[in-house]
Amino acid sequence: RCAPAEQVRTVRPPNKLALRVRQRCAFILPISAHPKRSFTVADIELRFHKDMLVLSAPVAYVLERQGVNMQEDGELVMLMEPETVQDALRMEAMTGAQCLVASTEGICEARLAHNRMEDRAQEIALRALEGAWACKPQHLICEIGSCGLPLDSSSEASRAQTEQQYENAVQALNDASAELDLGMYDAILLNGLRSVADAECAIDAV
Repeated sequence: RCAPAEQVRTVRPPNKLALRVRQRCAFILPISAHPKRSFTVADIELRFHKDMLVLSAPVAYVLERQGVNMQEDGELVMLMEPETVQDALRMEAMTGAQCLVASTEGICEARLAHNRMEDRAQEIALRALEGAWACKPQHLICEIGSCGLPLDSSSEASRAQTEQQYENAVQALNDASAELDLGMYDAILLNGLRSVADAECAIDAV
């Protein structure tokens, strides 16, 4: 996702949907629809290969233009100024993006540990989902970026450690969704994964 409301081409490997944007790969993994969602439209998976789905641009771009150091303060802004992130998402919805991507890219505990926030993953997820749902999107997608741990693809222990990072991230999103009780998000976007082994660990975890 390189620009606001950018259209993407879809292709389908076995049981997964891959999005290729400017030679960069990401994976969207659909989540079953939640019956409590009051403004549900057609399940997102039913729209694959039929409708052109537009994803919102990363909120980080907007915040960086406002002078926020996303590498150091991105998650802190999410916790302390969630309305700023919500305003950026609302603008994306107004441009016609059917799929709003929640600002959860850095939710893996290993990433949060750089800012001593590894125990606040669920709180970050809660704020991100709450702000995104307030924009009443057609579809809500949660982004998970690379956990950042060194990964030895030949080591089962290393792969298991990396996979656990992604499992914990998904659990934080699910727990936040349950706490909000607004319904389940539609899909998880695995984005910015560093290698094939990293992608395999992330997909297996989800």
